[in-house]
Amino acid sequence: MNTPAILVGMNKLRVLTVTFDTEIPPWRIREFRAAIASKVGLENEWFHNHDNDGQAPKHYEKLADRKYHYRYPKIQYKVKDNRPMIVFLAECVEEAHKFFSQPDWSLRIAGEHHDMKIDRLDMREFNMQIWERDFQYRLYKWQALNSKNYEIYQQLDSNKERCDFLEGLLVGHILSFARGIDWHLEKRLEVNIANIIRTKHVSYKRLKVLCFDVAFTTNMFLPQYLGLGKGCSKGFGVVRTIGKPKNNQK
Repeated sequence: MNTPAILVGMNKLRVLTVTFDTEIPPWRIREFRAAIASKVGLENEWFHNHDNDGQAPKHYEKLADRKYHYRYPKIQYKVKDNRPMIVFLAECVEEAHKFFSQPDWSLRIAGEHHDMKIDRLDMREFNMQIWERDFQYRLYKWQALNSKNYEIYQQLDSNKERCDFLEGLLVGHILSFARGIDWHLEKRLEVNIANIIRTKHVSYKRLKVLCFDVAFTTNMFLPQYLGLGKGCSKGFGVVRTIGKPKNNQK
């Protein structure tokens, strides 16, 4: 089923992806983010997405007592093949220098010292638009459900019903990304979840949450490693492209 959303003009999106030449396990993303945020200074809210309310805390742990910014995160942390990665989006590409201008890039992650050297740096600008064709993607460790939607999902019997239900949620998460980069769609967004590859309960904020790996198509181009859904700044909901889309990169 194609799930439409009426909201394509075109929008330029810059994406800077930095992969480091060190290794950490995927469950250390939170500590990796904390170390980066502390290095650049906690006054720089895009790096941790908490609301400092006019006064930056001196220690990262104190951020837990502060409210989140309810906005799409434009600095996202990932781990790919045990290599830590940061994805900077849109105007937050300019924020990258706040780390790389530091005289010392070393980080202490979960009590271990890491000399952070760049393994790969990829800077691109994309034409974000709705196309007349579909693109194929995989979405990994996607937190699709809040508590209310979890109850609804559990009551669905067939795989088709579940895919249809998840499609509507995925449309919402893609539109949240579009709004986050100030892109107001003027044409029909279509999303089709072809397959629920697997489901798995993982730890998130000391809770076990249900995450999905899904295969889907959409007529919107989505950059590699983009995050969608809850926790997307911390390695959840990672988009991987299938094949190489044409004519969308400047």
